[in-house]
Amino acid sequence: MRATLLITLGLALTITLICMAVVASSRTHVLPNENWDMGLMRCAGEPCFLGITPGKTTWVAAVAALGNDSKYAKVVLVPSEHGNSVDSIFIEPLVEQPITVGEIVALYGTPSCVDIYRQSSTVELNYRLLHVLTQFTDNQIRPDAYVTFIVMENPSVYPTQCDSIDGYKRQAIRRFWQGFASEQYYLDAK
Repeated sequence: MRATLLITLGLALTITLICMAVVASSRTHVLPNENWDMGLMRCAGEPCFLGITPGKTTWVAAVAALGNDSKYAKVVLVPSEHGNSVDSIFIEPLVEQPITVGEIVALYGTPSCVDIYRQSSTVELNYRLLHVLTQFTDNQIRPDAYVTFIVMENPSVYPTQCDSIDGYKRQAIRRFWQGFASEQYYLDAK
């Protein structure tokens, strides 16, 4: 009798933990759209665009890779100080081919932190080499929210910004990633 009770309690605990893991996972994982091909990818494990990685790709190779093709987005390449390589890539997705926050999270994983700009209802998802801007939708960070702007940066010029939440001096409220959640949930998080 006692063994049956212990097995039952163990199974109940296991099922509860599995359910909690599924709920937590659903806050951070979204499958990309099957037709999604925006030129965003991973190159040697790092975010890149059409094979262009800031700080690694030469200027000549980047210009050749980008060409005159604007099917993906409005793209601006910023050269390094000496013009030998790409320092930054600014990407504004086309209205006809939107990119969602969920697709970004599915491709690059969870961001290190987010910056919340309350006056403009803008959220910036911060990764090591990548910054993704979107708008709150119904006061939520939602996986189906459209990305408004993407910045890829050279990590040697623009080091990781999410090492600390304290002492952040811009007009944003910085929080660690809490998943797809409400603005209030982020504001209440410390």
